Amino acid sequence: MKLQRIQTTAAAALLAVMLMALAAPLALAGGWATVTLDQLPRQPRAGETLALSFTIRQHGLHEIDLDTTVNKVFVFASNPATGETLRFDARKDGNTGHFLVDVTFTAAGDWNWGVQPGWFPKVVYEPLTVLPPVAPQSAAFAQLASALQLNLPLCFVLATGVVALPQPADAIASGAGDIASSNVDQVAYGKALFVAKGCSGCHIHAGVTTGAGGPMIGPILTDRREDPQFLRTWLVDPAAMRPGTTMPNLGLDGDEIEALVAFLTQG
Repeated sequence: MKLQRIQTTAAAALLAVMLMALAAPLALAGGWATVTLDQLPRQPRAGETLALSFTIRQHGLHEIDLDTTVNKVFVFASNPATGETLRFDARKDGNTGHFLVDVTFTAAGDWNWGVQPGWFPKVVYEPLTVLPPVAPQSAAFAQLASALQLNLPLCFVLATGVVALPQPADAIASGAGDIASSNVDQVAYGKALFVAKGCSGCHIHAGVTTGAGGPMIGPILTDRREDPQFLRTWLVDPAAMRPGTTMPNLGLDGDEIEALVAFLTQG
């Protein structure tokens, strides 16, 4: 009986080793992909339609043509506070691996959301805060706007600073706080971009728990202190700095690069 237990344990251990050995080549053979949002929504409002677009890259490297008639590509979202779930099917735009989708969040609040890239594992983004709908212009506001139009010369004087209005002391003191808040917002935006641009598919960063990926083919970026200027130049065009690099050009704009640099170099 004891011998039988030993044999069973040994067989289970051997099976586990074989499964692990098979997992890596299967993943490398095509079991994962990254999704790069062209633009991450920053202050969406409930009820407005967001025209989003994104690129799916197999192994984070090459755009892949997916058969969406068999495996749908879609954006999913859920509101933890209400339990509501949403789904928006994406459509091809003619460019390999590039998709378009119209998304409408139905209510204000924090939404969990992401992309299901066909048969690849889903990608979960950082939670998105959706603002309330824009309130209709009130009658009082309309009267104020009309009054301002009738007093354009005065408005011009105030705007050009010919007459300086006194500032409350608390408004002056809040300047430093605004700068600190701006830095925090920049880091948070960079963290969200780290997932939305697909970075978390190839790199590990301890500050990021969302996203999706396969074998980490890029360096671990937790506590990796790179020179900010090097990061800026690298993110503009990786191949220009290191010909033959596997990292694709993500087409980042200046604000996105600055936010990613702030996140990756935070103290």
